[in-house]
Amino acid sequence: MAEEDAEHQRKIEKTAITLAGDEVKRGQRYGLTIGIFAFITSIIALALGSEKTAIALGGTTVVGLVAVFVTGRIKQSLTKDNGEQDA
Repeated sequence: MAEEDAEHQRKIEKTAITLAGDEVKRGQRYGLTIGIFAFITSIIALALGSEKTAIALGGTTVVGLVAVFVTGRIKQSLTKDNGEQDA
């Protein structure tokens, strides 16, 4: 009985880890897609002669994406470090 419970728990944990990894990958793909579209849009705006719009769109989008990903990584690192210290 205990062995069945332990096996079930391992399956649940494995599924949770797999789903968490999939979520991270999906978020990175979305971020890359947004970044590419913003870059293309800013190039088009620049080609049409709207330099300020191109700078604003390209700059804010890139800075925003970098900030989100870096902040997310920092928070994950801090959470991981705190979890290791508590153990």
